[in-house]
Amino acid sequence: MTTPTLAPELLQRMDAYWRAANYVSVGQIYLYDNPLLKRPLELAHVKPLVVGHWCTVPGQNF
Repeated sequence: MTTPTLAPELLQRMDAYWRAANYVSVGQIYLYDNPLLKRPLELAHVKPLVVGHWCTVPGQNF
């Protein structure tokens, strides 16, 4: 008996989506500005008081 699996291409696309969603979520939690890091990250870009918790982000994205 064989177990059907997802195609490797689909798994790669799902992984890319998962990582992008986590990146955006972390940017929303920690950053005021420059989320795409087009400029070198500066202290002024980072929120002084973080509201939320990184460990909740992957669960929310799932």
